[in-house]
Amino acid sequence: MVPFFKMDKILQLFCRLQQTFLINNINNIILKPQQVKCFEHLLNGYDVIGVLPTGFGKSLLFHLLADFLPRKSVQNIVLVVCPLNSIIEDQLKVLEVRGIGAGVLHLEQTVVPEKLFSCDENGESEIPISIKNGELKLVFAYPESLLSVRERELLKSSVYQQNVVRCVIDEAHCVSMW
Repeated sequence: MVPFFKMDKILQLFCRLQQTFLINNINNIILKPQQVKCFEHLLNGYDVIGVLPTGFGKSLLFHLLADFLPRKSVQNIVLVVCPLNSIIEDQLKVLEVRGIGAGVLHLEQTVVPEKLFSCDENGESEIPISIKNGELKLVFAYPESLLSVRERELLKSSVYQQNVVRCVIDEAHCVSMW
């Protein structure tokens, strides 16, 4: 027999999952036990490393994370660090189909070390307003983009300090240096 306190946690987990699926209009996905375990640990406040096979559904975990976790403030934001253009483009397409707000902090085409730590010549940021205002649930960023002044300032802004609930590293094996 499952102890009552454990049953309460299990019910809380499945209620949150059901709410998340309803919010995101998902009705045809059956989670695998490993995915449920990841959600359980996330709900309990633990960090999770998901080393699972290709096609297993790791991305679904962070796609739903902003709505799954208890609301921190106005809008939960999940920062997704990913080093690959093609993966980010594919993720954005899937998220658009699902109706989940997502955007990307773009790198300049030619990145030179001096420009990583400074704004453009006008001192202006080119960050989309929807990202600046924290309107998107998922914000993708390249590891290098997080080194620039404008992205660091964005992450220090009250919108991001109050609303970022998790940072996800996608395709971590492709990052040559951490």
